[in-house]
Amino acid sequence: MTEEAKKQLSLVLDELADLFINRAAEDMQPVGFTETDLINAVHIFQGVSVEFVYKYILQNKVSDKKGVEMAEIFGNRLRDLIVDYTGFDTHKYYKKEAV
Repeated sequence: MTEEAKKQLSLVLDELADLFINRAAEDMQPVGFTETDLINAVHIFQGVSVEFVYKYILQNKVSDKKGVEMAEIFGNRLRDLIVDYTGFDTHKYYKKEAV
């Protein structure tokens, strides 16, 4: 990924975060998010988070096998939390074996 693309992604995430913060301060009414919105939000959160898992693995000299296991566990636990607390099963969109 180019440096320009990285900057653009970071700016988009900043703008989204600002929108959520400002909205929460003004209005606590539901937005009316769709299942697709949830899937996209999970995908973004998981993508960003797995990058930090990867950095952790490198910094702590975790073996490749253990690192893959950690990333898989992270993704599966995230999806388990979502289904437990929303009733929406994202497992069908992200295979258990995939990171």
